[in-house]
Amino acid sequence: MERKLRFLEREIKKDSIAMLDTGENPDAPQPREMIDLEATFEKLENELCEVNQNEEMLKKNFSELTELKHILRKTQQFFEEVCLYFSVHILLVQIYYSRHY
Repeated sequence: MERKLRFLEREIKKDSIAMLDTGENPDAPQPREMIDLEATFEKLENELCEVNQNEEMLKKNFSELTELKHILRKTQQFFEEVCLYFSVHILLVQIYYSRHY
């Protein structure tokens, strides 16, 4: 149980969440309460591990999507330039033919 509590404490500190220290030393829990506390800490640890994994996956997805957005913008810019080039070319061809024929 100590390992789970240390893990939870590290995660709380990592996210800069304030912990209140009341200075109290509560009585040791009864054996039945210990079992309940251990189950609660186990559940919290599992959920927090899942949250951490999801956070990492979201960061990875964000990075990949940001890269794709950049690629799409560059591609759009390329096609806009090509379109402009061909528009100017067609216009020049039309002007040329209108003057010579």
